[in-house]
Amino acid sequence: MPRSRSWQGYWETDQLMLDRDLVIASQVLHDLPQALVFQWGGNGQSRTERVMAGTGEHHSLSVAESVFRGMPAAVCVAQACAHTHPGTPQDEAEPVAWIQAAGVLLGIDPKAKGLLALAGDTVPLPRGSKTLCATSAITIS
Repeated sequence: MPRSRSWQGYWETDQLMLDRDLVIASQVLHDLPQALVFQWGGNGQSRTERVMAGTGEHHSLSVAESVFRGMPAAVCVAQACAHTHPGTPQDEAEPVAWIQAAGVLLGIDPKAKGLLALAGDTVPLPRGSKTLCATSAITIS
């Protein structure tokens, strides 16, 4: 992996100190439900991932599982931002939708858990490196 694409590269180029554990945890947890979502059927084919909150269900399911297990809000939000960061309203809409869907699945208010800002339409404010850390900060293959 090129150094500029690693989480250390953010410090070396921009002096942006990311929480290494948060970056790794959010990326690993994001794809954890894929083992359930893409189960192999008797016909030798994997199950088709269903759509939830506008995209593959593993996005919302992973956030819901982490919230259910008591993971810190920062991990859950970073996990929701694994594919995109809240840099524009359009990019922010996806992680917000996944967090909202996780709230519906669990029967909880994501705002009360610190997963969304009080208005419910953005990730928690103010934003910082913990909010933005997941997107392209680390690539796990």
